[in-house]
Amino acid sequence: MLELALVLALAVGVVTPVAALFSGGFQVACLVHADWPHAATLMIATVTAIALVLTGAGAYSVDARLFGRRRLVVPPDPMDSD
Repeated sequence: MLELALVLALAVGVVTPVAALFSGGFQVACLVHADWPHAATLMIATVTAIALVLTGAGAYSVDARLFGRRRLVVPPDPMDSD
């Protein structure tokens, strides 16, 4: 039930970093008890959860509507002269 609630929160985009953090922790706990064929899938899910924690929700999520859209801006490299 916990994983279902986390998946629904991630799909809708409600408190995405928190839900992704709990989901990643749950995936790591499952990874400890998993056999090898399931380990690769759990590792991919864990890396995806970590990426969601770091980047946040998308532009069309509830989080973006409530808290504003978060944009990642990469500054130009000062060593790059055109």
